Amino acid sequence: MGNFSHRMGLKSIVPIQKDSINEALRNGAWTIVYEVLRKNIEYSITGYEPPGWGQKSAKIIRNIWVDFFKLASDSISWNPEKDISYLKDRFYSLEWNDFYDFIEFFSQLIDSYERKSTIQDFNRIFKRKNSAYTFVNEIIIEKISETEMEVVEETKNLPKQPFEHIKNASRLLFDRVTPDYRNSVKESISALESFMRNLTNSDKQLGDILKTTDFSIFNIHPALNTAVKDSMNKLYGYSSDQSGVRHSLKENHLETTKEEAWFILVTSSSLMNYLQSCIKQ
Repeated sequence: MGNFSHRMGLKSIVPIQKDSINEALRNGAWTIVYEVLRKNIEYSITGYEPPGWGQKSAKIIRNIWVDFFKLASDSISWNPEKDISYLKDRFYSLEWNDFYDFIEFFSQLIDSYERKSTIQDFNRIFKRKNSAYTFVNEIIIEKISETEMEVVEETKNLPKQPFEHIKNASRLLFDRVTPDYRNSVKESISALESFMRNLTNSDKQLGDILKTTDFSIFNIHPALNTAVKDSMNKLYGYSSDQSGVRHSLKENHLETTKEEAWFILVTSSSLMNYLQSCIKQ
């Protein structure tokens, strides 16, 4: 709805930022980066020696310096004030797509216990500044539907292997340079297969597992028992049909679209989340 000035038409609402970023968005993101780094600056007890980087931040600084900006490690001063000033200059000169690459890269350098809250902070800034992008499962994607994104985000509570497949499916689908919809579908179905293998303690393919598994043992509501199983069968059937998603491409294969890949990612995530919740009851 906006604040008073926006409602009264005294200030214009910032349009969705898709292929560009404004100063407010960049400032908000840099504040988060800065706060993470400054937490681990070490100061001497006597106060006579200059401050230095703590072990965690020193590792982050080196990774940013060498792996992201491709700079020589001997150009790091190891003086927090100088290093932060230099990184800030580089950060503020990034193109909009490199800006998001940096944030995604930076978030992966943080310890897992702190990463969640840092990503939430970034998402709040993205939303407040009207960015067209958001973090879902630790990767930045273009916003589509809030409800559907929440479904995919919830897969972080699944066992590790199916969750990794869902993350891969998301990366392939939302790659800003070379999206791969076909292999995104493959990863979504592989997530389902991995999840069902884990659930049934089987090493069979998904199609065979579905043939022999009685879904009533999973605490599913009787009215949904057949529906859940049929949904999985149809997704597996789609991925194995003439378009050859899970096999080598055939001469008459049909191209997988972004909409199809997103639908299968969300549907697979929803089915696994539902089964997981039934098992926990």
